Amino acid sequence: MQHHVEVLAAEIGERHVWRPRALAAAAHYIEEVFSRSGYEVRRQEAEAEGVACTNLEVERLGQERPSEIILVGAHYDTVEGCRVRMTMPAASRRCLEIARLLRDQQPGCTVRCVAFVNEEPPFFHSRSMGSAVYARAARAR
Repeated sequence: MQHHVEVLAAEIGERHVWRPRALAAAAHYIEEVFSRSGYEVRRQEAEAEGVACTNLEVERLGQERPSEIILVGAHYDTVEGCRVRMTMPAASRRCLEIARLLRDQQPGCTVRCVAFVNEEPPFFHSRSMGSAVYARAARAR
């Protein structure tokens, strides 16, 4: 997990729609980690403030009750102006680690790991919040 912190916090740093390159770099890194863990990554594209934004989802299908779903979610954006430190807790690194650990497991129910974008202000509690975009699409399905 320390490597994820080093990449996301030290190398990429502050990441949000006003730093679109950094936000895209974080999404790309997370997608690569999921892929290297053997997952097929599903991308959910949306736009916020004219910037393309992506939620990333992977799934480990349940063996006994595949229609029962546990959702493990974490955001990978940061608030504007934050100082990203190596010691800060990062929900996204935990999500990556959970997905890695599930890779070789046979869960009874389906587990989905989702890296959400735009969870920090000013998107928190807005229609552009990544988890809100995801929830609307899930409801529509």
